[in-house]
Parts: sequence; C-alpha cells; structure tokens
Amino acid sequence: MANRRDNTDEDQMSDHDSIYSNDQDIQSRTVSLSDITTDNVNDILHEQFSRFHPSLPAATLVHNTPYFLSSGDIIKKFGLSQIQFEALYQIIMSNKLVPRRRIALVSLLLPRNNVPEWCVTRIIARIPNNSVKLNKRLLQWIISIYDIIESDNEQYDNLYPVLFHYLTIAGIRTELCHLLYYMTRKNRVTKYRVKKLREMIDKEKDNIALIALLMVYKSYDDSIEISENVRLREAIAFEHPDPETKNNLMNIRMLWSNNDEAGLYRPPIALDSTSVPRNKRKRNQDPQELKKATIQLRNLDVQEVLRMAEHIDQFKLSEQLDRMLENRILQHVIVCRPDSSLISRMGYWLDQKLLYLVRWANPKDIGKTEFKEFLQKLIKLTQFTKVTRHTSKHI
Repeated sequence: MANRRDNTDEDQMSDHDSIYSNDQDIQSRTVSLSDITTDNVNDILHEQFSRFHPSLPAATLVHNTPYFLSSGDIIKKFGLSQIQFEALYQIIMSNKLVPRRRIALVSLLLPRNNVPEWCVTRIIARIPNNSVKLNKRLLQWIISIYDIIESDNEQYDNLYPVLFHYLTIAGIRTELCHLLYYMTRKNRVTKYRVKKLREMIDKEKDNIALIALLMVYKSYDDSIEISENVRLREAIAFEHPDPETKNNLMNIRMLWSNNDEAGLYRPPIALDSTSVPRNKRKRNQDPQELKKATIQLRNLDVQEVLRMAEHIDQFKLSEQLDRMLENRILQHVIVCRPDSSLISRMGYWLDQKLLYLVRWANPKDIGKTEFKEFLQKLIKLTQFTKVTRHTSKHI
C-alpha cells in the first residue's frame, strides 16, 4: 500500500495548501532574510522544524509542507545543521508525502557539514520502491553532494555493482552513469561490465551517458575498443544536473567556513575521439582522498604525471588550474621538462581565471575569498618555480 502511494503524483490533501497561504505570508513578513544571521538562523529554523518533523503524522506534514517551503530562501542561504538535515532527509525518505512534495523538498536538502554515507546507501536501496521521478531527483542530489560524502573505498566497492545493475532502468540511466563515472577505479573496470555496456549501447545507440562511461573505462584499459559508429560527435556527457544546488552548497560551506571541498565537482566529457584523458584518477577520487591531497599526489607515479601533462589541455578549465596549482609533482615536470605550448596554455588559463575572478566572480563572495585563495596558490607556484629553476641550474 505504501508503494502504491509512493508512486503516485496526486496529492490527496492538496486542499490544505490554501489553509497555510495566509500563515506563509505572515511568516515572510515577520522574518526578513536581511535580518537573519548565522547567530539566529538556528532559532528560526527550529521553529520551522517544530511544525515539520518526521515524528509528526502524515496528515500534519502534508498540511504544513507549504509553510515549511516558505523558508526555502533561508535554507538556501544558510543551509541545515546536522540535526535539521537528518530530520528533512527522514521526511523525504518516508512515505508520508507523495513524490511531488518530496521532490520539491530535495532542493532544500543542503547540509552545512559532510553527509553520512548511510544517507546515500538508503537512497540506492530504495530505488526499486520509489517513483522514477523521485529516484532521478535523489540521484541528482547525490551527484551534487558526492564530494562531501563521508565514506571509503570499501563501501563504494559494495555500491558500484548495485548502481551498475540498475542501468537497465532507462529513466535514471543518465544519473546512474554519472555516479559510476565518479566512482570508477581501475579495479572496477571488468570484462563483464565492459560487455554489458556494449550490449546496452547497441540497444541504445543515442545514449550519450553509456558511451561516455565506456570511454571512462577505456581510460583505465586501452584494450577496450569503441567503434566509431557509437561516438556522438560534439556531444557532452555528465554535465552537472543541478547547478543551483551546487552553487548553494558552495556558498553555504563558504559561509560556515567549511569550504574545503568546494569546487571539486568533476568536469563533463565531450564524446569526440580525443576528449577523455587517459588519466582520470584525480577526477574520480574518494572524498577522503580529496581531503588528503598531499598523500594522493605521492601515490602518482611519474608516467601518470607525464600523461597528465600531455593531456591536460583536454580538461575543463577548473580542472586544469587545480592540477597546475595543487599538484607539486606536475609542477616539477613542467619546470624540469618545459614545453612551450604547455607554458603558453598555462599563461592563457591564468589570465582567464584572473579575469573571471575580477569581473564575474561569485557576487555572494563579498570577502573575495576565492580570489585571495587563487592568488595565494599562484604566489606559491611562482616561488616554487623560481627556487626549482635556480636549483636545477646548479645541478
């Protein structure tokens, strides 16, 4: 009975929406967004959650949903504490609201801190029971918060075959491929999965996501062949499905000084014959690896770094700059084995990044935090280059 209700988009108690319209107007007049700060936002949200809590009956939650949605601007600016986040998550994952209401609430699922791994596991476990539209929205949310999930390689090893199995569901295939792109490692590229991907591609010739995922596999195994007739020229796969949530999360984490993972979203893939670099290990890192950049850089061997330098022009701009400004081993390669075209590209990238930060930077970043961090990294790169070149001359 629960599954039947979960898969219908008709809100049986939508008549109550009008009841709270006046309360919603009163609330919006009473609390102005400009009057809310990090000091008092939890008190305001506490009042909201007192009327919208997973322990309340379904009828009450349906009745109060419009009232809670009226606080959307507050949540999108300040995010949710861990307790608030888990309360909203529990409501979304319950069957107390119909999919249409739950989908609307997903956009407010904006944590200030990292997301526990069990939140993702539960969503994936519920895929057979949820409507396609709800699954699609929840998977898009996982893509948005992927880099702030607290998990490890072992857990991803367990989830990977489950997600791959669900690729037969056409309605969520694009999102599943996107997550598999993030999660793919060399040890997860198997002959069976390559075979299954090829079979699905043969059935769905225009499925960009499947072809892009096979190209990701090929970046780990050069023996995988992708025939020309399945390449979609100038097509783009794995573009971020929810830019608004991505931007909201970055602003929220910056606001609460918890932005160490901000801006680590992976780039899309262009489906031409030269668009996927052979090395993707930085793009497909686990969240814990991302937090420990120094350790992960030590694990890169020289050949991997040389391939990275060779193909770096094929990465998205943000990825190019991240690799240049963060990867000390790559900096060594560039200094010790300079390439004129690579140096020219570096100059162009840095010029474009500076222009962007000066003219079109995030308007909510009033303190120019991103600009200052970029300049600090650029200064460190300059100092390193100067010292390294001086040392190499003496050697």
